[in-house]
Order: sequence, then C-alpha cells, then structure tokens
Amino acid sequence: RPRLARDATAPGPTSHLTWVQRQQIETYFSLLPASVAGNLVNAGIIVWLFAALLDPWIRYSLIGAALAIAASRMHDWLLFRRHGVPSRREQGLLTKIKVLAALNGAIWGITLLTISAFDNQHSLGFIGMVAAGMMCAGAISFAVIRAAAWLFILILASCMATAFIASDEWFSNAALTMLVIYTVVLLKAVNLNYSNVTTRVVRERQLHDSAETVSMLLNEFEENGSDWLWEVDELGRIIKPSPRFGQAAVRPAETLEGLPLIGLFEADSEARILRDHIEH
Repeated sequence: RPRLARDATAPGPTSHLTWVQRQQIETYFSLLPASVAGNLVNAGIIVWLFAALLDPWIRYSLIGAALAIAASRMHDWLLFRRHGVPSRREQGLLTKIKVLAALNGAIWGITLLTISAFDNQHSLGFIGMVAAGMMCAGAISFAVIRAAAWLFILILASCMATAFIASDEWFSNAALTMLVIYTVVLLKAVNLNYSNVTTRVVRERQLHDSAETVSMLLNEFEENGSDWLWEVDELGRIIKPSPRFGQAAVRPAETLEGLPLIGLFEADSEARILRDHIEH
C-alpha cells in the first residue's frame, strides 16, 4: 500500500534527540559567516593596535591559529551549504563545533592575556572590554549549542580573570568582580536560550509526527473503508482530490482540483445546508 514518503536523512518519529541536534547544527551554520567575519575583524584590530608589543613569532603564531580555525569553520560551512547535515553524523559535527569553540576561546584568551602581560598599565581596561564583547559574541554564535558556548565563555573568562588577578591596577579587583558577574549572567542566558530553542524544536517535531500519523491513518481509512473523504480550502474549493473521491463524483480526480464542492450537488435544500456549513 502507498505510504507518505519520508526524507531519507530525517530522523524517525521517536528520535527527537537527533532532530534537535540537526536543528542546532543548522542554526549554528546560519550564524557562522557573521561570526567568522567578526573574529577576523577583531583580530585585525588587535594586531594593528598591539603589533609593536608582541614578538613576531608570537604575533604570527596567534594570527595563524586564528586563521586556521576560521578556515576550518568556513570549510564546514561550505560542506553544509552543499550537502546539508549528513545523516548519522550529527554527534560528530557537534563534537567538532565544541572543540573549535574551545580552541577559539583559548586563542582569544591567550592573546589578550599576553597583551596584558606586555603592556598591563595601558591595555588592561581596553582588552577587558574586548573580552566582554567577544564573550557576548560567543554566547550568540554558539547559543543553540550550550556546551560550545560554555567552553568559549569560560575559557576566555578564565584568561581575563588571570590577567586581572596578576595586575596591580587600582581597578583590577572591581573588574574581576564585574567579570565574574558578567560571566554568570551570560551562562544563564545561554541556558535559557538553549532550553527555549530545544523545547520549540521538540514541539515542532511532535507536531510533524502527529500530522504524518494522521495522514497515514486517513489514507488507510480511505483505502479500506467504504466511505470517502474530501478536503476544501477557505473558499470551498476542492483540494487534493483522491481517486476514491473522483470515483464517487464520476469524473477523473485531477479534474476536480479547484472546483467548488457545492457545484457537484444538485440545487436543493441539502445543498444549501452544505453551502452554509462551508461558508461558516
């Protein structure tokens, strides 16, 4: 018997975890180009402002690592654009995203920590603002992948906390306190966003499964029952006429598409009742 076709790459009705993972990956890749561009712009500004403070090998090593991570992320994005999310590879992709998030946070944290070590007096306040901006950007970029967001934020925050603790600036303790509060707020925001997105995606999947089940039951009913079904739009026109409905109307089903249902009946009192039901 004919059945509704399933997407070969889509999870079954019970694999809500896989469905959530696929939605996480798709949302992440939709934000990725802007995230990579922002990272590269920030890297360029940092290098331009503090190039004189860092030894060339440190500078080029940090730039090379940042470019390598950006290239890896964009490579994954291009594969996603061409092929989508490969079936049964969701967990592997999520693990890679988490690793890249941790590396990205470490590179930024080490870079800002190194700059503060070479020029603590003049740069600490500025790099604190850069770190806060990067933490917020990371919370947005990895918002739907909670572990990745946590790794990026905590690693970057740890490096900045080390810089504040090692500093003898008058505002270091206050800055450290603000950093801790800001980090906690960001992590709570990530948790809330993740919970909301996950709940929405699971509900969408449940509705999809329910609609598919109802369609299959209706097909089964029409194939094996003695009755027949019809469907009309808001104007009372027939849509998706079935072969059994065509047989009942004594005409090919494809010729019924778009016709007013009431036009198939003789003009009598029952037809008027049916018209009233359709109009209301």
